[in-house]
Amino acid sequence: MAATHPDKAVKIRNSISKCSSCLNNVPLFFDILGQKAMIITAAGTLQSMFFPLIMVRFVRNMLYSLFGKNGLTETVFQKLFNSDGIYWTSFHKCYDRHFLRTLDGSYAMDALRSAKCAKKFLQREIDAVQPELLIILGKAVCSEVQRMVADKDLILPANQIFSDYFHLEPDTSKIDHIRNALAQTLCLDPPQEPFDKTAAATTKTNAEVHLQFQLCAARALSRDGGTRTDLPVPTYENVVEQLWIENVATPVFSRYYSFLNYWSAIESSTESFLCNNYDPTNPNQNNPQYRPLIYDESISMLHNMKEIRRDWLKKLNDYYLTRRDHSLLARWKAIYRKLVVLRDIRNAIVHQMGFIPYKTVHIQDTEYSTNYNINARLVGTGFQGIRVIPNMVYIQENGIKELDDLFVQIAALLSDSEKDPGLTY
Repeated sequence: MAATHPDKAVKIRNSISKCSSCLNNVPLFFDILGQKAMIITAAGTLQSMFFPLIMVRFVRNMLYSLFGKNGLTETVFQKLFNSDGIYWTSFHKCYDRHFLRTLDGSYAMDALRSAKCAKKFLQREIDAVQPELLIILGKAVCSEVQRMVADKDLILPANQIFSDYFHLEPDTSKIDHIRNALAQTLCLDPPQEPFDKTAAATTKTNAEVHLQFQLCAARALSRDGGTRTDLPVPTYENVVEQLWIENVATPVFSRYYSFLNYWSAIESSTESFLCNNYDPTNPNQNNPQYRPLIYDESISMLHNMKEIRRDWLKKLNDYYLTRRDHSLLARWKAIYRKLVVLRDIRNAIVHQMGFIPYKTVHIQDTEYSTNYNINARLVGTGFQGIRVIPNMVYIQENGIKELDDLFVQIAALLSDSEKDPGLTY
């Protein structure tokens, strides 16, 4: 593993997060974790400001260029954010059409207008990572990095590779060289198939990119396991998109649905617990003294149930704060912390296809204060299989097992609570 400097890594992460040099001020960046290899591309894409990383076409094309068809798997996708993978950074970390516009007014990215972001962070990143292998991808960024080196604004490690044309590289031997060097650095098997620049061929632009991806992903997920064979077979734009959706997107989206099923089960179970025990018409109601905290007898039962559903987590928390049994309260506090952070995850999945804005993940923001340091909160509450990387909710198989365990804990707590009606007053 590269000799990363932890203090430098933390300072760089915080500096990038709080940088306000650009108008949109939404940087795309990963954490420095001691990776052996480092990749520099031109800029954070416009797509990644609104969509989770798994949906961004640039990512799958890059992984195909670097790893071949092996790159279109979850195992290699994780190389973008694991300590045994690559540190991916951008010459310019916030998307800016003015920054990308060429001198003739087009967006071909033949040249970049500003190096202020690179001058501010790039050398610091290289010094912190100390990569054994540095790869620079894209004609514009290759030109700018070479200019900075010539101007003595940047010092690169000895082992460096430049590739002007990325996944459209006409010189296939250069891509093969990159693939072999990267595989050797990361102790991976190099791809067996030759590089095929037509594998990522595309005609879709702008919104069409996501309309195409989302339709294919939805159909692939619905047909997975033979559950909905009546739907049309996905019409993939190219083999890279097909492998990406089948091997990466479909498993991740499937886990999103599993997550939502567990969340719905937890929510409905707790609502039922509250309604059943504090309905005044229930002769076996638990803790009638508590009823005023949750049940307003001046309105109908239907309206009370609506209020319980609207704020069930707060009402359940209020309930446990009244318990005499401190062991029940202790169990609830541990569960409550998990539910609070999972609610943020649930909202991202339901409303934004798993997307969480970068600012809410990396630094404290007054507008999104509940999302501050969300990964630390996940780790702190015991979750190992759920993360935000770097702008998307990523649930692994063990994350689903952790949700199942949580549901069992909640069911046991509610059952034990009904057996002991003690209150603190």
